Amino acid sequence: MKKHIYLLMAAAVVLLASCKNEDISISREVNFNVNPYTVVKDFAQYEYSSGDFSTVWWYNLGDRLRVQLFVYDSKGDLVDSGLSYLDNYNQTMRTTCNLKEGSYTVIAITDEVGLNGSQVTDEYWYINGKDRLPYLRIVPNPDWAQGGFKKLGVTCRHIQVGAGHTTFDVDVKAAGVMIQSWIYNIHGFTDVQEYSLWMNKKNGNFSFDNDGYYNVGYEQVNYTTWLRSDEPDDYTASNIYGYNFIVPYGNTGFRWEVLLDDNQYYTLLQEEYANIQAGKSYSCILNINGNNSSFVFTEFDGGKGAMTGDAVLVKGDKLQMHVQPKPELVRALEVNEMN
Repeated sequence: MKKHIYLLMAAAVVLLASCKNEDISISREVNFNVNPYTVVKDFAQYEYSSGDFSTVWWYNLGDRLRVQLFVYDSKGDLVDSGLSYLDNYNQTMRTTCNLKEGSYTVIAITDEVGLNGSQVTDEYWYINGKDRLPYLRIVPNPDWAQGGFKKLGVTCRHIQVGAGHTTFDVDVKAAGVMIQSWIYNIHGFTDVQEYSLWMNKKNGNFSFDNDGYYNVGYEQVNYTTWLRSDEPDDYTASNIYGYNFIVPYGNTGFRWEVLLDDNQYYTLLQEEYANIQAGKSYSCILNINGNNSSFVFTEFDGGKGAMTGDAVLVKGDKLQMHVQPKPELVRALEVNEMN
């Protein structure tokens, strides 16, 4: 009888040990190499001058590239994260997380921020709800207008951590588009005090599903989103250009408006529409040429802009890049009225 009791006790110990072993998960150091250059790589081929758009827009004023990595488990809970501030898009963020073996969803986000030491002073995007993947949101700071400084990169990657799977490379993708906008012959009309470019969408934002993929939300407006404005008297060059980064709104309208010497605002020419898709680059050209003036908005098709000569990049004063109020328009203007 005692022998049977000892055998039962031994079996019970083995069973308990087996149960405990099933609860033990191996944790591993997992290395991530996050590459932000893939955010601007495709845009760079259409820059009018090298570095126009593919660098940190206001680097000389203290802005830096913020790179964030969020690791979520199969329940959508945040289990680890990493943060780095880089000088440019050619640098790589390297971070290490301690993760148990299993499946994870990794979200990498890049944006540009004002930085003083380790303190963020200007944020053009707010990243909220980080602790739970279904609650993760990226929303624009409403105080800042659209511009090259609002470049945003977002990538989702699903990984399996285990033996031999502890290093992962993450290429971040652009979460919007680059617009290169031109005014040719800005002094062509002598009665124009200011040209301004407007858009009929605003408040582009990103929400994430349980699998880590984002959806884009926005508001439809009546051309109240300001992209740029220029006064001819500020330039000696004939041709000026600038850049904007906007989210992938889909079908979007753009139009130019002018302030004339009578201190009234008018719509100039017809609005143009384009299917704005993430990762694409677009050319927006206002050509002042008397009655033959034109406005064309097209996707770049493989080559750089055809413009040569005395072209000036317009970056604008950082303090002036806050949201502009919409002026009251008088009516649409025919170009022959300006000759």
